[in-house]
Amino acid sequence: MQKIFYNDNDENQPVQAAGSLIYRINKDKNDIEFLLIHNFKRNFYEDFGGHTNFDDKNVFDTIARETNEESNYNLKFKSVKKRVMKSKLKVYIKKSKYLIYFIKATDTESNLVKSDFGNIEELDKIKRTVNWYPVNKILKKEFIDKLNFRLKNRYVFNIMKDLQSSID
Repeated sequence: MQKIFYNDNDENQPVQAAGSLIYRINKDKNDIEFLLIHNFKRNFYEDFGGHTNFDDKNVFDTIARETNEESNYNLKFKSVKKRVMKSKLKVYIKKSKYLIYFIKATDTESNLVKSDFGNIEELDKIKRTVNWYPVNKILKKEFIDKLNFRLKNRYVFNIMKDLQSSID
């Protein structure tokens, strides 16, 4: 049996999986960029996230654990959890009982590059890459077609657009 949390303690919004969308401001290009996983097997771009487990005390633990694991420990558990707990930017996806939080990268995280993450997720041995992608690229049809279904969500897109607008 899987552990279930509730978004905002609302029993109509059960959470069985959760994740994070990490973003940075690329001042040189005046762009918001998101750190996404490109899963080779599924050929999808994904957020950092996964299922709740019994060791998680709350949804923030789930997000911090999954982000830490899937980043090959480049994104630190305590730092991610602290920022997720403060974030007001989130989207609940009822169909998959999934909760996504948007969190700004630290200065150290903002400087991470594709090679820092490797080509395989160490914990689950999944072939993938991790890289920064600008919002304007993510929101193009050919990129949207390759997004994980959870990210193909108008509320997710609206937050991305709002973040981009905030620096324009």
